[in-house]
Amino acid sequence: MADLASRLSSVSAALQAEGHGSFDCSGLGDPDAVSAMSGFVSGWSHGRSEICSGVDDAQSALKGAGDNYRGSDQGMAARLRRA
Repeated sequence: MADLASRLSSVSAALQAEGHGSFDCSGLGDPDAVSAMSGFVSGWSHGRSEICSGVDDAQSALKGAGDNYRGSDQGMAARLRRA
């Protein structure tokens, strides 16, 4: 679980990397093309933020599950050693 949480952290970092949501559309010339591309880039930035939030939530849940599993496993091992 820790490995998967670490991989999710890498995904989140890559999505948040600089340059993924910025694009100068003005060079396209055609106002309709500029508007369409600007809308796409803006939508992608918003969508990327939502994806990052979901990935971060999944990472936190995995970390919590791993911590709970490890705690339960250690508790059972301690009880078995005493038995």
